[in-house]
Amino acid sequence: MSTDAIDCLRTSFREVGKRYGYENVDAEFVAFKDFKISWERSYRRASFHVSDYAMDAPKSVMKCLAESIFSKMIGMEGRPYTEEMKDWALSEEFLTTKQPLYILRSKNLSGLSRGYVKDLEDSLLRLKEMGLIRNTMNPKLSWTKEMLNSETGYCSPLMNVIGISCYFDMEDVPDYVIDFVVYRQCLILEEGRQCFGMEPKRDYICTETRYPRYSEAMRWLARAHLK
Repeated sequence: MSTDAIDCLRTSFREVGKRYGYENVDAEFVAFKDFKISWERSYRRASFHVSDYAMDAPKSVMKCLAESIFSKMIGMEGRPYTEEMKDWALSEEFLTTKQPLYILRSKNLSGLSRGYVKDLEDSLLRLKEMGLIRNTMNPKLSWTKEMLNSETGYCSPLMNVIGISCYFDMEDVPDYVIDFVVYRQCLILEEGRQCFGMEPKRDYICTETRYPRYSEAMRWLARAHLK
């Protein structure tokens, strides 16, 4: 971890903190699985643990992160991310360097789309052929190593990763069910990337009903006690 990156982090948070009335500010990078920031504060002192995914962020982006966090700390609505922040975090360069590390840190992800029986890339291709998702949409698809409790899958919009429960990697699971599960996560991921830095609108709940066999898929999931 370079001293330049740590200096940039601490200087950025201290400069912003001073404007919010914090005289003693410290910050350090932490190897979180997700991109996040945690903090502790008391009176005019604050300390931050910042995801090391931000270690190569330019100072302007680091200060944007600090502005967003400090505004939340004092009870204001979080400052929206700047366009520069969005461009940095949603860039191909970010994905190239951070996505493999995210998958490595995700202990329940195999990192593989091909399972014992099913291949998630086949589902993605069928969804594109049905016109349900963009042809240019290419998330990293992965089976989980262990079944999820009651969830069918999850995604990381920032890392452009979709994880699908290995429960579905079985011969007797219909393709239309797996396709729907992947479709739902594609919608959540797309919305998350579009709303980066803001609260998701959850429009996917309405959009997923466009799936041709939506009712059948939902009934199958209900019988399996999955959401």
